[in-house]
Amino acid sequence: VYPYEASQNIATLVPPGLHAGCLFPRSETRRGRLRTARAICRVAQEWRPDLIQCSLAHALLASRLAGRWCHIPVVETLVNIAYGPERLIDNPHVTRWTLEPYRRLDQVSMRWVQRFHAVSQTVADSWVRSVGIPRDRIRVIPRGVDIDELQAASGRGPTRAELLSSLGIPEEATVLLAVGRHEPQKGHRYLLDALALLRDYPRPVV
Repeated sequence: VYPYEASQNIATLVPPGLHAGCLFPRSETRRGRLRTARAICRVAQEWRPDLIQCSLAHALLASRLAGRWCHIPVVETLVNIAYGPERLIDNPHVTRWTLEPYRRLDQVSMRWVQRFHAVSQTVADSWVRSVGIPRDRIRVIPRGVDIDELQAASGRGPTRAELLSSLGIPEEATVLLAVGRHEPQKGHRYLLDALALLRDYPRPVV
């Protein structure tokens, strides 16, 4: 299930044989954790799943509540460092005091989760330290990448010269690509500071 309809119909991305459900219409603006948990319970009563798996902040607490209310085991994927000092760097909207209520709520509600999956050892360690999840309830499974598929996809795309020409970039330029959310935690400001050191580089950098 996914929370609400985006500009692209998510159901069209689901492989054949699997079902996708939307919790809220796109016009719905009230999507708090309790409303989301009740919506998940309605889906659970209809589909009767054996397990709830959840990921990312908005879904976590709602899924824990739904699992507890509906007596369904919950497995949670941990993808980020939620309460480490990294969250406080360069972000005026996040302080230790604004995070503390959420951390305490996690401490209580994570007891309702049967198992945790972390995408890295660093993420697992941070949740053990900050929230107190027992280490034996977390399994680290890095996200997999199909190298063969990536190599095949690279052969289907435009050539470097064609791509740079379409973007108006000279072919002799050094091209750097940064992939990540535009949030302080990703440190783009430090990337821009580093790029400023390349002003005298003999080839243009874009």
